[in-house]
Amino acid sequence: MCKFACRFENKVGLERRPRLFATRSNPRAGDFATQKSDGNAIEAGHSGEEGPPFLTILAGFIVFLLVCWILASVVMWVIGLIIRLLPSK
Repeated sequence: MCKFACRFENKVGLERRPRLFATRSNPRAGDFATQKSDGNAIEAGHSGEEGPPFLTILAGFIVFLLVCWILASVVMWVIGLIIRLLPSK
C-alpha cells in the first residue's frame, strides 16, 4: 500500500496557470476588445447577445439527424433479428 503513496510523496502538484487568450497581433484602428463586468472580453461593435452563427446551428442539426438515423437503424435491425428468430405457428 505504501509503495504507491510513498512514490508520489515528494512530487510537486500541478499548478494552474491563468489562461491567456490570443488576440490579433495588429488590430485595426477602432477594433479593440473591451472587458465586461464578468471578465469576458467582447469585441467592439458586438453586443454579445447574437448567439451562434447559422452554419453552426445547421451543422448541429445535421449531426443530430445523423445520430438519430443511426440509432433508429440499429433498433430496427435488432427488432428484425428478434422477429426472424421467433418460431412461426
